[in-house]
Amino acid sequence: MLIGYKFQFLSPLHIGRRGIGVEEVEEKRVPSDTIYGAIIYALANIYGGDEVSHIIDRFMNRDPPFILSSTLPLICSDGQEMILVHAPLSFPHDILKLPNLSEDFPRLMVLRGRLLKILKDISFTDLDFIKEVLLGKEISVEEVNIKKRIVRLRIDDKYYTADKDKGVLVREKLIDIIPKILWKTEKRVRNVVDRNTKATDIYYLGLLHLMTPHVLLVDIDRNYIGKFEAALKYLSEAGLGGERAYGFGRFSFTKLKKDIIMKIEELFKISNNNAIISQSIYSPTDHEWRIIQDFKSLFFYTGFFKGGYGGRSIIRSSTLCLIEGSTFPSNLLQNKKSSPNLQLRPIGRCVIDKIKGEQVIRIFFAFYIPWRVIHAK
Repeated sequence: MLIGYKFQFLSPLHIGRRGIGVEEVEEKRVPSDTIYGAIIYALANIYGGDEVSHIIDRFMNRDPPFILSSTLPLICSDGQEMILVHAPLSFPHDILKLPNLSEDFPRLMVLRGRLLKILKDISFTDLDFIKEVLLGKEISVEEVNIKKRIVRLRIDDKYYTADKDKGVLVREKLIDIIPKILWKTEKRVRNVVDRNTKATDIYYLGLLHLMTPHVLLVDIDRNYIGKFEAALKYLSEAGLGGERAYGFGRFSFTKLKKDIIMKIEELFKISNNNAIISQSIYSPTDHEWRIIQDFKSLFFYTGFFKGGYGGRSIIRSSTLCLIEGSTFPSNLLQNKKSSPNLQLRPIGRCVIDKIKGEQVIRIFFAFYIPWRVIHAK
């Protein structure tokens, strides 16, 4: 079943890459693999190793007890809460119909260039826009304002605004209530002391400040909700991310309103879709990767290799991951065994590293929503 949790972060988070002399933060959210790892850590501390072994076995057998999204911004409008989901990286190539400028080719090229310059930086959109696309509505470009760095789109009699500075695409009447800054990063100077030589060295700690409440979406076996919420309670006090000993990553959480979950469930009831948008960090299996590559001329994704250090300086293997907003063909879900306890068909994999007797388990299963590609590039 689909449920959601509203997070209100009480302190900044340290989530990012570790380097020599500086720790950078490049995130705009708490990524799903960080949350998976934190949940497993919390369950191990609460229920012990046997419970964790049982969970990992279920993931390895493709019967996960839960599938997580990365965190998503939550916005309040007229007393109503709405979430912003990760916009598809394939946008705008797959759905937009440009004005008919075939007789003025230079003007078309200028318009297209301006359009892409703004839309390529759109990170989030609202559920209403996703629904309009799934219903097959025609989307036309009404205005490209390079000075204000916005694009106005029309769907029937509704208008949507894509704001490059805010990084969002939402209904026009909502654009003004979106905070100018959804997140910000900070570097704090830290001093480290060598235990042997007592020499000191300065480095910078990168921190992420989430300026609005965030939502964690979960597709979960209803029999596991109690243990999952116990893990969240533990983490709310212990913290998410790194440098937790300094109080970073603390949060409070409540259940998300049912009406938001119902809007997400409505998307899955629309049969007019041929694609999915990942809302989490996803690492495909070899078979899934072959399917994705077969459709790479029509569908879009951005990959990176995730490795680095785990707990107690364990070097983790480099793993191909695909970021939130990556768009895949819906036939990726064909022949996938569906769980009677989950709405999503499990795609993704676990990566297990065993080094010097230590074991690091990373989970990269995808939380996704449906999408429709109309105009292929």
